[in-house]
Amino acid sequence: ESGKTVVLNLNGKTISGNWHKDNGAVIENNGTLTIVGGTISSTGDNGGSAVKNNGTLTIENATLNGARNANGSWPSYTVNNIGTMTAENTIITSYHGAVASYGDGAVVTLNDCTIDMAGIAGFTNHGIYTYNSGKVVVNGGIYANKATDQNATGASVINGTVEVNAGTFSG
Repeated sequence: ESGKTVVLNLNGKTISGNWHKDNGAVIENNGTLTIVGGTISSTGDNGGSAVKNNGTLTIENATLNGARNANGSWPSYTVNNIGTMTAENTIITSYHGAVASYGDGAVVTLNDCTIDMAGIAGFTNHGIYTYNSGKVVVNGGIYANKATDQNATGASVINGTVEVNAGTFSG
């Protein structure tokens, strides 16, 4: 909720949701939220985001799983950010796009994270996507395309910024 501060310690547990991409996200933050440990998964075909951030979000030592592609379509990005987000030691899996940051002042900082673009052959997949003045800062980690015969990009930048200070990129 807007204006609220919440710490969610998942203690190794999983929160999952099965929403279509037009209907929402598993976690939507409009205040100040810290998520520690555990897994957040979007499980529906062409599902919504695991996390949508409109506020200030910190994620530590967690796993965020994106929804799968189905029927020739695609799901939302695993993380949709229009606020300020920092992820530490977090694994982000994607079947379409891992992290999208968009809008003036929208910033995602990834510190020693892993992005696994485990999409489906023939689909376009973006590890990092910025537009409309959004920004993503990469400080270490592993960024890999593990799908074969996939049109994947490490970063797509449309009127935004991706700053890479360290990290390993493959695939």
